[in-house]
Amino acid sequence: MNNHSHNRLSSHQTSPNLIQRVSALSEAGRHKEAFHLLDGENTALPEIRNARGVCLMRMERHREALSLFRALVIPLSCTWMRPELPVIYRANLVTALMLAKLPQGAQNALQEIKEQDHPSVIRLRDAMHHWASQLSWGRWLHWKSGLDMTDEIPLHFPAGNFFDPSMVDLLRTQVHENQLLTSA
Repeated sequence: MNNHSHNRLSSHQTSPNLIQRVSALSEAGRHKEAFHLLDGENTALPEIRNARGVCLMRMERHREALSLFRALVIPLSCTWMRPELPVIYRANLVTALMLAKLPQGAQNALQEIKEQDHPSVIRLRDAMHHWASQLSWGRWLHWKSGLDMTDEIPLHFPAGNFFDPSMVDLLRTQVHENQLLTSA
């Protein structure tokens, strides 16, 4: 049995374990392999759709990622994001908008996120501010006037989040504290 068919047979794994494996592959630069690990998974699950979208962004398939995140985050026939979704899904939509050269949409979506102190939101807002600070006077005026621009906003970090960064830091701290307790 080849590895790919084994992955399909073991698709009954818990989603967090699968997402951890996908994340690890992507962090190692193996985005396509990470994406294909999700083949055959239940694409109705939001965490699977989010992981697929992150992989698409990291494979530089920005428009496909944007389409996926729009369907995940924005209710049908609406223009607002679903506030009950995890903030990383909404932040990933903003990231996809930035990479798909839709900075006005990214700015509007970023402003809509209520959790402005969330690490993902702060990071995206910083990227937006850095990009805007690099614009020429004419381009900056164009931007501030709300006119459409087709600039990709460069990121200085990997595109998208598989997991909530504030939870990852909390888990790392707990693991570290447990290691200290067991070694004492």
